[in-house]
Amino acid sequence: MNTQLLSKLSVIAVLAMGLAAISSQSAGAIGDSCNGRDGTIFGTDSADTITGTADDDVIVAGGGNDVINGGGGNDTICGDGGNDTIGGNGGNDRILGGSGNDSIYGGDGLDTINGNSGDDYISGDGFNDTIRGDSGDDRIHGWDGNDDLDGGDGDDTVWGDGNNDIVSGGLGWDTLYGGNGNDIIFTGTPIKNYADGGSGFDTCTAWATWPLVLPTNCEAAL
Repeated sequence: MNTQLLSKLSVIAVLAMGLAAISSQSAGAIGDSCNGRDGTIFGTDSADTITGTADDDVIVAGGGNDVINGGGGNDTICGDGGNDTIGGNGGNDRILGGSGNDSIYGGDGLDTINGNSGDDYISGDGFNDTIRGDSGDDRIHGWDGNDDLDGGDGDDTVWGDGNNDIVSGGLGWDTLYGGNGNDIIFTGTPIKNYADGGSGFDTCTAWATWPLVLPTNCEAAL
């Protein structure tokens, strides 16, 4: 079992075991918001454990190394400062990691995730997800679904995994894997990036050489 999967399973276990002790905190400063929406559940500047409800929550975690579970509903979650562990759980969630080295798991639903700054680990799980690593040296897994994945700035590693994905490293020295499915991979330059289309009929940007050389396991050039 690979390291990324073990990390994923261990965090899911932490989230599950903590449900009985997690309480929704309703006290927050007026005007506290997440992605332009007024918050409904608030953390503090300490290390909080927060869970959402079955409704569409707006969670503003605040500072500290928080553990956040969105619960059901289409949630909007801001990790803010600290090294946070965030699980969207069910619903079509929008998750922003904030500063810090965060671990983010979208869960079921069509999720939109931005790691923001820090060296983040981001997992889309099932369905069709949109994931941006932003700044930092990020590790991104799309898993199942037709995902749109972009490492952003930094030296990123991006796995498309299953289905038909769009994979881009953004700026930095990146390693890109399409995985199964018919993927589109924006590879950048061979000096800076490594790309492997994986199985399926993959379309990649060709290395800037003549004659053109495609990355590993890429069948067509953009």
